[in-house]
Amino acid sequence: MKTKTDEELDRIFDDGEEDVLQYADMSTAHRPKREKLRAMSV
Repeated sequence: MKTKTDEELDRIFDDGEEDVLQYADMSTAHRPKREKLRAMSV
């Protein structure tokens, strides 16, 4: 995973230079309240 400062990420995102998702650690990403929704739909 690549690393950048938050200022660099802001500039990259604002300029549309490249995809900023390559800098995100998706292995720790989660969707808030998602587990609660699954329990309710059972």
